[in-house]
Amino acid sequence: MPMRPVTVRRWEVVAAFVMLSLAFVFSLYLVNHEAKQRSTENRALIDAQVGQRAELTYTGCLDQNNRHDATIKRLDEILQQAIAKDPSREEALRATRGSTVFLIEALAPHQNCEQMVIDRFGFVPQLPDTAGDGSE
Repeated sequence: MPMRPVTVRRWEVVAAFVMLSLAFVFSLYLVNHEAKQRSTENRALIDAQVGQRAELTYTGCLDQNNRHDATIKRLDEILQQAIAKDPSREEALRATRGSTVFLIEALAPHQNCEQMVIDRFGFVPQLPDTAGDGSE
C-alpha cells in the first residue's frame, strides 16, 4: 500500500484553533467560577468566626461585670457583718471600703460591654435567650 502524503486543509487548522481557544476560554471560566465560590465560602467562614469572637467577648465582658458587682455586694455584706460584731470599728471599716472597691475596679473594672464590642468588631452580637422565660 502506497503511503499517501497527509495534507492538512486550512479549515482543519482553523477548526482546531477555534476548538483549542474555546477549551481555553471554558477552562478560564471554570477556574474563575471555582475561585469565586471558594472566596464566598471563605468569607462566610471568616464572618462566622468573627461573630463567635464578638459573642465570646461580649459574654465575657458581661460575666466580668456580674462578678464585679457580686464582689462589691459581697464586700458590703462582709463589712455589715463586721460592723454588727464590733460597732466600735464601723468608721475604720467604712474607710477601708473605698480602697477595696478601688482595688476591685483596678483588677476587674466594670465596663460598657456594648461599646467595647462595637469598638472592636463594629457590631453587638445577638445573644440567644438564656433566661428561659422568653422575655427580652
